[in-house]
Amino acid sequence: MLEDLIKELGAEVKQGTKTWQDVADIINDRLNLNLSSEAVRKRYKRLANITTNTVNNGNEYETRYGDGTVEAQKIVNLSPKEKASPDRVLEILGYDPYEWEFVMMSFSNWQQHTKEQNTKELYAVKFKIKPKTKELNPNEMLDIIDNVFNKKIKPINLPKKVKDTELDKDSVTVLGAVELHLGKEAREFDVGENYNVDIAIERYETIVNVLCEEQEYRKSNKLVYGIGNDFINIDTPDNTTTKGTFQCGGISSYELFDIGLRLQLQSLLTLREKYNEIEVFLVKGNHANQLEYALFRALQQRFINDDVINFKDDYKEVQAIKMGNTSVFMTHGDSNYKRIVESMSKEFHKIYGDTEHRYILLGHLHHKQKIDELNGFTVFRLSSPSGIDRWHYKERYVSQPGQEIFTFSKENGLTDIKYISFQKVLK
Repeated sequence: MLEDLIKELGAEVKQGTKTWQDVADIINDRLNLNLSSEAVRKRYKRLANITTNTVNNGNEYETRYGDGTVEAQKIVNLSPKEKASPDRVLEILGYDPYEWEFVMMSFSNWQQHTKEQNTKELYAVKFKIKPKTKELNPNEMLDIIDNVFNKKIKPINLPKKVKDTELDKDSVTVLGAVELHLGKEAREFDVGENYNVDIAIERYETIVNVLCEEQEYRKSNKLVYGIGNDFINIDTPDNTTTKGTFQCGGISSYELFDIGLRLQLQSLLTLREKYNEIEVFLVKGNHANQLEYALFRALQQRFINDDVINFKDDYKEVQAIKMGNTSVFMTHGDSNYKRIVESMSKEFHKIYGDTEHRYILLGHLHHKQKIDELNGFTVFRLSSPSGIDRWHYKERYVSQPGQEIFTFSKENGLTDIKYISFQKVLK
C-alpha cells in the first residue's frame, strides 16, 4: 500500500504537479504516518531503482537499473584487435558507443566446441555501462538556440527613443545579475519562512521598482544589467541543477523558463524608459547554466533592433565592464575568490592597466559582504533576495534576503550602494 502510493504520487512530482512535501502530507494523512518529504523522496528513488532482470541462459544475464545503468554478462566472439577497442566491444555487445560508455568491463575465456570438432574461443564479458551524458559545447548550443529563436521569437518593434539630455553621462548604475532562485521552495514549518515562485516574482518586481525610483534623482545615463547568477533554480526536467543536484520544487524547468522570460522582458521594457543606454551581460550561475544562457539569448532576440538595450556577446565566466577610469567585473563566485581576484589582473590586463577604480561583484553565498582591498580591487559579495531552503538552513546559511544596487562615477569610481532588504514571509 505505502510503496504503491509513493510510486503513484512520486510520478506526479516528476510531472511537476506536486511537491515532495505534498506527497508526504497525503501519505501521512491517509496512512497515519509521520514521514518527512525527504524520507518519501528517498523511498521513491529506491523504488525507481528496483532492477529488472532478463536471463538469456545460464551464462548470460542483464540487469537494468532505474538510473539507466546496465549490468550484464554476455558471451561473444572477439578477435584480439576487437577486444582492445572498448567502442567495438560495445557494438558487438549490442550497444551504440555514441549512446553508452563503460563503467566496468572484464573478460574471461569461454570455449565452444563446433560441429566440425573445432574449439571456438569465446569471451564471457562481464560489464557495467551507463548512458553517455550529452553535453553541448557553447558553439553548438549557440547555433541551436539561434536557429530556434530566430524562427520562434520575433524582435519587438519599439519606437526610437529620444535621449534624455538631463541624465548624467558620468553616472552608471549597476544591477548585478539577481540571484533570485526562481523555482526554489521553502516552508515556514521547515526553515522559519516561506519562499515560492509568487514571492520571487514579487521581490524581483520590487527591485525593478526601487531601481526606477532611485533613477528619479540619481539620473544615471547608463544601466548595466546582469542576467543569470542562479536567477533560475533548476536546469533540467528532472528538477536538478546543471550538475544534477536535486532541488525541491513543484514547477517544471520549462514553465520556470517561460515565467523568467516574461519577468525579464517586462523589467527591461520598464527600465528602458528610465535610461538612455542599457547594457545587458550574462553572468553564469551554477544552478541553471543552460536555461540562463537560453534566457539571455531569447531576450537578445527580442531587443535585437533596439537603440537603447544592447546585449553583450560575451559568454565567459567573468564579465568585464570598462567605463572611463572605472571598471567592474562580475562572476558568480562559486570558486575560491582569492584565485578569482588574482586572475583578474592577468586576464584583463588592459582594462586593469587603463582604470584606477576597480570592483569585483560576486554572488553564490547569499549574503552581503565587503571583502578587503585585494590586488587593486574592491571586492563585494552580493546578497540574494531568495528565501532559505532546507539545505541552506541545515548548513546555517541564514542571512537576510536582499539586493544591492550600485552607482558609479566613470571618473571617480563607486559613489553609492542602495541596499534593499526583504522581510521573511510567514503565514
